[in-house]
Amino acid sequence: MAKFSDLPIDILMEICDFLLHRGTTIEEVFAKAHVAFCIEPTLLEDIIALTLQQGHSSVVALSQVSPSYEPLLQCLDRTLSLHGKTFLSDAVRFLKLIDSKPEIAQRVKIVYLNLEEKDCADADFDGQTVDYLRQLAENGGIPWSEEPSCHLPVSYVFSGSTLEDRINTVARILIGRLPNVEQLGLSLPALPLGYHDNPKRSPESNVVLKRLKHLALRTYSPVMSRNVRRGYRILEDLAVTPTHLFLQDPFLCHVGIGPTAKPFSHLFQHVTHLILGGQMTHEGDHESEIIHMIECCAPLQDFRCEAPMRNHDSGTHGALAIINSLKKQHATSLRTLAIRFCQGWLEDDLDCIEFTSFINLENLCMTTACIKKRQVGRAKDDATRTEGTITTLPKSLIQIYFLDYPQCIADELKWLASHREALPNLKLVHFWDTRMWNEWGGWEDTESDALVNSGLNVLPLTCDAVDWQV
Repeated sequence: MAKFSDLPIDILMEICDFLLHRGTTIEEVFAKAHVAFCIEPTLLEDIIALTLQQGHSSVVALSQVSPSYEPLLQCLDRTLSLHGKTFLSDAVRFLKLIDSKPEIAQRVKIVYLNLEEKDCADADFDGQTVDYLRQLAENGGIPWSEEPSCHLPVSYVFSGSTLEDRINTVARILIGRLPNVEQLGLSLPALPLGYHDNPKRSPESNVVLKRLKHLALRTYSPVMSRNVRRGYRILEDLAVTPTHLFLQDPFLCHVGIGPTAKPFSHLFQHVTHLILGGQMTHEGDHESEIIHMIECCAPLQDFRCEAPMRNHDSGTHGALAIINSLKKQHATSLRTLAIRFCQGWLEDDLDCIEFTSFINLENLCMTTACIKKRQVGRAKDDATRTEGTITTLPKSLIQIYFLDYPQCIADELKWLASHREALPNLKLVHFWDTRMWNEWGGWEDTESDALVNSGLNVLPLTCDAVDWQV
């Protein structure tokens, strides 16, 4: 009888890769971070770390089954995640590790770096470490921006500009030592204006990532990009635009203020995954800004938007305008769509949001208000009500996620349970935890039971529920 231990090492490597990542990519990590931020902002970095490190203990345990399995530990080198208060000290330790074991650097494929100054608390280096980094920078053709006086004791208190330079320089050194990186995720306080307009390779840099397939950028802090002192030269080293973009405030990628503001089209030209947060720092026509971004993107596979509250007297309906813009340019490419609109975007007389055009859509995440049956005009008679959005969902759907309480869509859920043939590929329906609904009242278990009896899996919505799949 064949035994597990008889499997060739290359097959075991593939098994380990599955245990570690289960298809995890840097874009999935950023997506989970976004969902975590919506639920609890303090979970952000924890979710990123846990996602990148999942399966670590399983691979270690498997490597200990037999001495011949020790090479399986090499799978652990595939992903590098550096963030939080120990970013700089961890980066230096890793640089020294690959000095002694350069083969580790060759195996790194996925890298996530948080370069936000506010999260870094270990910026103080002794003179020996500064000399070490200065030599690495010289070897990599990376200018060392600090003055010689930065051979400093641990008690030195850094100014903001020096800390920014130090984080930036260490990140550039690190990336330059990892030639086989395929997926790079960077969290930045903002994007430098020059990078918005037209990224150009820094002439003195030797950093070349020939295998880079995905560049995912996340800007969290609502700081105008022109306030970034020197810009993050690491982006100049790469001289590529992002494929995945997480913006906490879409206004950060606009020039000017007011109706004439336009996004930098160059920044979006290769973006296939776009996440827009809900933290708006200015007054303005938000849906127009978002639509401009959508128009500038490459064919989108994934779009997520957490929109602000709208003025009821504005005369426009942001939700419908954004959906229509996606239909116009991305109807066939879109695989995942998440829209979390506040009630101000979804007035009672809004036309039905229609999803039929998204013929390849597999994952849909939305507030229940988006699919509630609309009234024709403001008639109250049920006979005048339309069937609503639920009947326009595309047959390609595999998973649906509802972001709030379901009591207002009980009729729609009953329709979904009794018309399974309309959505033949649908397998999962996610809700907020039903225990929470019971505390508020209004939830009937019969709706959930009907969905289960129709062959669907009904699960609570957690920050692990919505992933990016590529």
